[in-house]
Amino acid sequence: MTIDPTPAYAKTFSGPAAWSGEDLETRGDLTTPIPATVLRDLDEGLASVQGQGKTFDTLTDGGFRSEALTAFTRTVRREILNGCGFVILRGLPIDRYSADEAGMIYAGIGSALGTTLPQNAKGECLYSVRNEGLSVGKDYGATGVRYSKTTEPFHFHTDSAPNLAGPAPDIIGLLAIRTAKSGGESVLVSAQSIHNALLAEYRASLEHLYRPLHHDRTAEWQPGQPRTLFAPIFRFESRLQMRYMRFYIEQGHARAGVPLTSEQTAALDRMDGVMDRSGQHLRIALEAGDMLLLNNHLVLHSRTAFEDYSEPERRRHYVRMWLRTRDAPIAV
Repeated sequence: MTIDPTPAYAKTFSGPAAWSGEDLETRGDLTTPIPATVLRDLDEGLASVQGQGKTFDTLTDGGFRSEALTAFTRTVRREILNGCGFVILRGLPIDRYSADEAGMIYAGIGSALGTTLPQNAKGECLYSVRNEGLSVGKDYGATGVRYSKTTEPFHFHTDSAPNLAGPAPDIIGLLAIRTAKSGGESVLVSAQSIHNALLAEYRASLEHLYRPLHHDRTAEWQPGQPRTLFAPIFRFESRLQMRYMRFYIEQGHARAGVPLTSEQTAALDRMDGVMDRSGQHLRIALEAGDMLLLNNHLVLHSRTAFEDYSEPERRRHYVRMWLRTRDAPIAV
């Protein structure tokens, strides 16, 4: 499958989404507290869906509806889509809930933000991110083997780049149910700021990033489907869109039998170098109960390596959610 390219956007981005980590760190606390009225309504919504016999595995659209939740998520969505591109929600009393109950509340918030998407060939809409003792280097190629099932660090990327052909999700959510013994921080970087730097310093390389590359789909490939997705990293159609995970691009070109050219490799190297600059990215240590919600077209994310607890019940556990919002546009 191919996603058509667009001409390279040749203007500098400005506004709240073109941030640097250094700039955001000067603002102090970046978290958004969940109002008490919303927490109350979430508890009522949880009791309602449990009364209907729904569980973490069978919940689909969340089933949570209230005036307070709708008003709150309208503000949250505006910041994600038209502000800096991410929000950290804090205040969910995670110790009051089982992991499944917390996941159901999380799905309820998601259903007020957009439409939940499946994340793998199994059709899972709420995807557990936790260490299962896998190694991408050793186990890559088996269906479902991703960095999210390891303790390994991974570099900046957008979600769904190789796994599901077609448009990427608009919003990525991460709920921290349990955090690691040490490490495992989330790191964010602005796609618009990356684009600005490439435009100013490496214009020829930026042009290469607007041309299609092979993205490997081995992690979720099914018999009869294309093994790679042929798509550009950057596209611009009224807004900037970015699709990127370098590991899958390198694997995709190897699988397609089309080696990356020296110009393509240099372009990827320069983009990675911009992302890794001191002051460019923002490092976030989520607390148990925090929800990180980010714009998957405007913000790339990565993770540092972590050390887990030896006891299974204490091990790091996040729940990921993918959302589409274009079928539910917000007035700004």
